[in-house]
Amino acid sequence: MKKIFTLSVLLLVSAAGYSQSCSELFFSEYLEGSSNNKAIEIYNPTSGTVNLSNYKIYRYNNGSPTPTDSLSPQGTLAAGAVFVAGNSQAVAAILGVSDTLHSITFYNGDDAMVLKNITTNTVLDIIGIIGVDPGTNWPVGTGATSEFTLVRNISVNQGSTNWAVAATQYDVHPQNTTTFIGNHTMTPCCSAPVAQITNTQNVSCFGGTNGQATVQASNGNTFTYAWSPNSSTTATATGLTAGVYTCIVTNECNLSDTVSVTITQPTQITGTFTNIVAPGCNQSNGSVSIIVTGGTPPYTYQWSNGGNTPTINNLSAGTYTCVIIDGNGCGTQFFVTLPNSNPPVVTLQLTNPDTLCLNTPAFMLGGESPAGGVWSGPGVSGNMFNASTTTPGWQTITYTYTDTSNCVGSATDSIFVDVCTGLAQNTATGSIRVFPNPAADVLQLTAVPAGTQLEVFDAAGRLVMTQTAQPQINISTLESGSYVLALRNASGVIIERIAFVKQ
Repeated sequence: MKKIFTLSVLLLVSAAGYSQSCSELFFSEYLEGSSNNKAIEIYNPTSGTVNLSNYKIYRYNNGSPTPTDSLSPQGTLAAGAVFVAGNSQAVAAILGVSDTLHSITFYNGDDAMVLKNITTNTVLDIIGIIGVDPGTNWPVGTGATSEFTLVRNISVNQGSTNWAVAATQYDVHPQNTTTFIGNHTMTPCCSAPVAQITNTQNVSCFGGTNGQATVQASNGNTFTYAWSPNSSTTATATGLTAGVYTCIVTNECNLSDTVSVTITQPTQITGTFTNIVAPGCNQSNGSVSIIVTGGTPPYTYQWSNGGNTPTINNLSAGTYTCVIIDGNGCGTQFFVTLPNSNPPVVTLQLTNPDTLCLNTPAFMLGGESPAGGVWSGPGVSGNMFNASTTTPGWQTITYTYTDTSNCVGSATDSIFVDVCTGLAQNTATGSIRVFPNPAADVLQLTAVPAGTQLEVFDAAGRLVMTQTAQPQINISTLESGSYVLALRNASGVIIERIAFVKQ
């Protein structure tokens, strides 16, 4: 019997004291000066470069519930950098640091500003309140959103969609202050450590961050080490007896992570090889590895959960080793030598047309050889293909066949699914009516059954919006152009082409 300690891990995470944000852009400065001295600045607090085409800035004038103007930044924004939109008639100090000159700066203190990630359809930050006209301005500390320069506090590392909170996060400077525009200072974010346990015979604890690690044993012994960033130093408990050992990692921001491991006494186990063509390795509790020593290069498969029989198919001739380790840390191994075994030849040439419409009725797949295999891929259920459950574009269909020797072969072919202009509506979904078309900001839907899902695809077939269908759908975030609208429910699908023209 070979005695091997194994680990049963429970992961517990706690984070206190510091925020773990720094994941999205936010407004870092708002300058509303005299005349046309206006600028809006956004900041990248993340550790990587951001694609600005995923973002949009909106202006809502005088309590309007819908955007009055918008700006789509272009290019990329490096970590710790800012993007400035200035007024074309502003002073040189603003023009000199502006990345773009845009009408988005035509605000007067009573206009709400919104920063949005249009890829995730998420509002990230706000200045003011959409749909509310405050009169002259919104108060901000000792100043306001008119006639002042507002700079985000150094401690703020993410935006806020609650103006009551955001209004407290700005330092207020006198009108026409341009000292801060074009750069921003923020206290760095702190990431939570990740505690890990290594070494199956001793307990080694590390976290890969600046701080310290501690191993606490159930018998009261404690092992503690401190280390600097990227150090390999670990806290290690050796000469262990059966019991519970806890690894605690704490970094300089007082964020911590905890992992516990239970070490138990080993017991004797046995195992057997099954299936000489595609070897399977049986065991009762723990994990199993089949180590292929006759292949090029050698490789290992591992499984967990008692009662499973792991199997490797399509092996070349050679010697294979089955290694079993149970839940108590005991191990055994044994060997088998396999002759040559070749996978079956599988072909697939689908018999359906290359291009289908989204509303094509479900049909049986065909064109496979040999028969008796398994189909898989988008829109596939059993041996049937239903285009309405896919999205427009190429769909890869796979056919897999297993022969009597348990050797496996597969082949693929493709189907193109199109939305098909002029598709008739499926009356099974009811008499849903969509208007106006073309639309400006809002689509109206009538007679929408409960549970209907709305999907909007652009001209390239990309899904750009999805939500539960409502009588009114706000599409103001879409660019002008042609779109395909799909309404799906348990009764079927309706396909409509719509045009969106921004005002």
